[in-house]
Amino acid sequence: MNSIHSGSPSDPCPHQVHNKADSTIAPQLRKVINLSFETVTFLDSWKHAEIHALLKKPKADPNDLKNFHPISLLPFPAKVIKKIVNAQLTHHLEDNSILDPSQSGFRRNHSTETGLLAATDGIRQQMDNNETSALILLDLSAAFNTVCHRTLLTRLHEAGIQEKALNWISSFLSGRTQRVRLPPFRSEATNIICCVPQGSSLSPTLFNVYMAPLAQLARQHNLNILSYADDTQLIRSLTKDPHTAKANLHEGMKSIAEWMRNSRLKLNSDKTEVLILGRTPSTWDDS
Repeated sequence: MNSIHSGSPSDPCPHQVHNKADSTIAPQLRKVINLSFETVTFLDSWKHAEIHALLKKPKADPNDLKNFHPISLLPFPAKVIKKIVNAQLTHHLEDNSILDPSQSGFRRNHSTETGLLAATDGIRQQMDNNETSALILLDLSAAFNTVCHRTLLTRLHEAGIQEKALNWISSFLSGRTQRVRLPPFRSEATNIICCVPQGSSLSPTLFNVYMAPLAQLARQHNLNILSYADDTQLIRSLTKDPHTAKANLHEGMKSIAEWMRNSRLKLNSDKTEVLILGRTPSTWDDS
């Protein structure tokens, strides 16, 4: 519990109290957590988030809402139980090799560095072979906030999460509310009908499960894929057969865009980029 330091200002028993009275409170908290698992219920009182809006930069214009970064503050007991569930879920996913090796986000022994190394190494190997590569940088808008709960539960079930575990996660996702606090003002509570909850250690792992089918889809179109959470890069050699490569890219992007729509994810075409690395094939711009 000592590794958890933040909580909601509305929490009747904030983390400081828990940490100072660990030996007294921990056994009772353990009983509450075990009861949550036994009854397959995530308490409603743990589902409310206080959103604090913080300026991204000290000198940013406070009148422009885009300059604020929302921080969700959650009750301390909720953070403890989600950390326990996340450890168990991660153990299941890794032991059964459910997450694709191309996903570097929020995984042990993975980081942005491993993702970048894999991308640059693949591109350099192709360049050493005098090949030209296309690098597609996909951009998603507020991906964590648009996750469809029904689709997520389906993909968890396909990943082997069943019965009580799946029902507990369903309880965790449903009936959530949040409100924005900007002292001295506080908004009315709003129901949340989608997303993985911000501020939860469990949410990034759930999001990785949600995105897992994308890697297989990309490879069906001969596209190498590398991901860090919602940041996705696609790589395709263009040298050996430029016409086929271009067709694969078009068909692959069409299928990926359709998968994004069906998954309620918004692909931002304005910020999605295509980079040609190496000599541009003469046939690339023919059509």
